[in-house]
Amino acid sequence: KDFLQMDFATKASLDLVENARSGKKQGSLFWLLDETKTAMGMRLLRSWIQRPLIDKDRILERQEVVQVFLDYFFERSDLTESLKGV
Repeated sequence: KDFLQMDFATKASLDLVENARSGKKQGSLFWLLDETKTAMGMRLLRSWIQRPLIDKDRILERQEVVQVFLDYFFERSDLTESLKGV
């Protein structure tokens, strides 16, 4: 069991990937966090939001990777440019 188990009603009430009132992405957690540059990145982020990790070590590993991208602005910009064609 690597992921938090949530039923449909819980996911809907949390507005994880779509706003429960409008049925649209706008207003959801996914909409708030989505700065992805590729379709693959968007799918990965959506998956992470819908199936959150529960293992502390795996969460910390993921946070460390995100921190690397935040710390290295120029490298991140180069990578972003490279991924535009994907």
